[in-house]
Amino acid sequence: MKNCHQKEQCPAWEFQSGNMCWFMYGTLCNGTCDSTYTEKIENCRSCIIFNSLIQQDN
Repeated sequence: MKNCHQKEQCPAWEFQSGNMCWFMYGTLCNGTCDSTYTEKIENCRSCIIFNSLIQQDN
């Protein structure tokens, strides 16, 4: 969805997680693999896809 250039190395693409990438550890968001879930979710909080999912629930 974000036209990622690393998608083929990312677990989210490999497992076809779609917009559930925030739930998976080891994704390559922002070009890096976060070392902890806390770091990962901080990246997710600034993601347009993650935020659009939160807005749908309200």
